[in-house]
Amino acid sequence: MLALFKTGSISKLIYRLGSVISSYRLMENSTLEGNFESNHPLGLKILFYTAFIISLPLTVFGNGFVILAVVINKKLRSATNALIVSLAFADLPVGVVIFPLISITQKYGPSLQCGRQLCHSTIFLTEVFLSASCLHLLFISVDRYIGDTNML
Repeated sequence: MLALFKTGSISKLIYRLGSVISSYRLMENSTLEGNFESNHPLGLKILFYTAFIISLPLTVFGNGFVILAVVINKKLRSATNALIVSLAFADLPVGVVIFPLISITQKYGPSLQCGRQLCHSTIFLTEVFLSASCLHLLFISVDRYIGDTNML
């Protein structure tokens, strides 16, 4: 895995996926530019939709498993694990709401009657839910730093 990252294959793939996701650009006059269906080769479309189809159940299953493990096992109930459960709850809407919205926006966004509103809503919800996840990660890292520096 590290060798792949050093050769740049993974970084190129991440860059291409990022450019696919950002193919809809909001212009100054609030019009949409770009169409995922016509601007990208078939292999990239298949990779894009496969990533979303796989990531949705993995996100829901993984976060649900974390929540269930802490709820069932009393030994796992601690302040640090409460932050991890909170992160899992914050990540659930990313898998349940954001991934389907991005897929719908990429596939049908401009052609729908409310396409512009759907794109704006998708961008807003993505920013809200991903900011919540990032803040949870920040709190967990601060908690771990405090926990490691204040050892008894």
